[in-house]
Amino acid sequence: MHKESKVLIPYGTTAFCEDIRFEASGSVSLVGVYNKDIVVPEFPIIIPKFGVYCVVVLPKRPEDRIPFLKFQVFLPGDGDRPSIYHESVAEDTNFAPKDFEPDPDVPLHSKVIQQMVVSPLQLNKEGYIRVRTYVDDAYVRAGAIRVMKNRNVGGEA
Repeated sequence: MHKESKVLIPYGTTAFCEDIRFEASGSVSLVGVYNKDIVVPEFPIIIPKFGVYCVVVLPKRPEDRIPFLKFQVFLPGDGDRPSIYHESVAEDTNFAPKDFEPDPDVPLHSKVIQQMVVSPLQLNKEGYIRVRTYVDDAYVRAGAIRVMKNRNVGGEA
């Protein structure tokens, strides 16, 4: 049987929510996850708590290397300068034992997770909240969510 070589292109995804909680079991709970858009009654607006839970998936790294992460969140109106910027040595969450049999349909990969809660967060205008990361030299667009004013006259957000 012929095995195909799967090439993994780095990608990222972000969940935007009201809070991130770390449970005693080791799991993470995302509370108040925004679905499609963040709809607000007016600008500027203060959001009491705003969580960003970002997962970046990369081709498997050499086992002795821990990637360096630059994490950027751009708010509407930021241009090229992010409102939120964080650098750290990332934790590689790929902890499969050496004798673990990989799945032939899943390329070997590393997951890098960055989460943060900003409190409070002020939004001044409509646009997109964009998340961008650099893991070592890999630039990854890791998601965005639209922020918009409620267009329903007399309606609720």
